[in-house]
Amino acid sequence: MGLFDEIKASGASYRLTEEALYAEALREIESGQRRDGIWAKAMSGSGMDVDRAGAKYIKLRVQSLRDEATLLTESQRKSAEQLQTASTRRLQDERNRAQSTQSSVNKNSKGEGGSFLTGALIGGVICIIMLIIFVVAARGPIESTGLFFSLVAGAAVFGGLVSAGRVKK
Repeated sequence: MGLFDEIKASGASYRLTEEALYAEALREIESGQRRDGIWAKAMSGSGMDVDRAGAKYIKLRVQSLRDEATLLTESQRKSAEQLQTASTRRLQDERNRAQSTQSSVNKNSKGEGGSFLTGALIGGVICIIMLIIFVVAARGPIESTGLFFSLVAGAAVFGGLVSAGRVKK
């Protein structure tokens, strides 16, 4: 749609809105409703002539209806903006919390504490190395396999706790 067509459509829309506003003002008068402030202004602008004041009242009431519609539209726009702002703020707060949580997880996995499984594996490897050194130093097999597994399990658990940050190094 070209600019000229948009202007024509806008003019048509304005005229139809204007017609509806005049119809509403007439319905109010016919039902006995009258805004005293607007009536007083119409009377003062018409030299206190009731017939002329009636015509002037309709024009003033139509303007009043336009103003009410404008204020309502503006109020709705502000409410929508406030809702959007609150929604954006809430979304940003959730993102910040998620980033903070992710930073904590990354911090823990980079040095202040790793996973329990990683520590257990490291502890187990250390224990096996110590056992090999012990067997080589003793030049013979270990008498009890229970002792062997106890050493491996203990070292694995201790290594896991240290890596997870639950035991101070």
